[in-house]
Amino acid sequence: PLAYGLYVLARNGRPVIGDLRYLADTKLAIFKTPMAQAQIAAALAMLGDRARAGKVFTAALDTLEKARDTGFSRVDYGSRLRDGAAVLALLAEANLEQGAIAGDPLERAAHLVDIARDERTYTSTQENNWLVLAAEALAEHATKSVFTVNGKPVDGAINRKWGGYTLASKLITIGNTGDSTAQIVMTTSGNPIVPEPAASQGYALERTFYKTDGTKVDLKTIAQNERLVVVLKVTESEARYARLLLVDHLPAGLEIDNPNLVDGGSVDAFNWLKKDVDPSHTEFRDDRFVAAFDREANQSAFFNVAYVVRAVAPGHYVYPPATVEDMYRPERFGRTAYGAIEVTAR
Repeated sequence: PLAYGLYVLARNGRPVIGDLRYLADTKLAIFKTPMAQAQIAAALAMLGDRARAGKVFTAALDTLEKARDTGFSRVDYGSRLRDGAAVLALLAEANLEQGAIAGDPLERAAHLVDIARDERTYTSTQENNWLVLAAEALAEHATKSVFTVNGKPVDGAINRKWGGYTLASKLITIGNTGDSTAQIVMTTSGNPIVPEPAASQGYALERTFYKTDGTKVDLKTIAQNERLVVVLKVTESEARYARLLLVDHLPAGLEIDNPNLVDGGSVDAFNWLKKDVDPSHTEFRDDRFVAAFDREANQSAFFNVAYVVRAVAPGHYVYPPATVEDMYRPERFGRTAYGAIEVTAR
């Protein structure tokens, strides 16, 4: 928070150069993350002390080079990839003169970001945010890059989006006609052809259904206006610090009936149901139930949460999977399988 606060003050022209110089010269070691060190460096650069900024940026790059992810969520929501993208964005923004830092700092930072990105299958919102900021800042340094798309020249960095139909009908040719090395990144997205099975990667998620008297049911058919209690059980393979998001999507034939259950207002009506955890945030939407949890390493490795649904519209419906994920380590997640349900008319 201190490094970010000084960075914001510097961006707004406040006279904090004395504090920045003191921290850079004597207290830089208290800033443990590369991102915090880079924020101090960027603040120095904005206030005109570019020589000292170069030294602090070098320290940030050294720290980034040594950094390793532990697989645990961090209290600052960060990771090596998030910090690397932040260092790259702040370096590009500072736009230091050649010689202020040995070698090519942008190339060095970009290389470290590439390594960190290759180690990840999933990216968090923090990582995505800083990767976008880094790309935006680097776009201003891409004047030496000259590309062609289907033979037509394009200056600087380019981005394009093509649908499957376009690619199926013709090939897209991208050429590099500039003097610098070019890097191309491709991302594909789409919908699965067949329903995905249940998955457990750090978390196991089980969804069960009960009548309001506590009788467990195998939900295949439900009568219109009938109420059920949906119980979601989350089991961690190892209890860790995390910020969890649990989302249970509803089929179109069901709607949430009693939002007060999770909030504690109606738990006494279901004394058979054990309430062993309080969400830090809940949402009862038309099409889903959402709960966020602040998990600590010393807590139980499993917990339950529940809510009530009512059958409202007769028909046959696909029951979407429920999902749980660590929002800042999204490679740790779990989901149930798809299901099917029939709502019969009264």
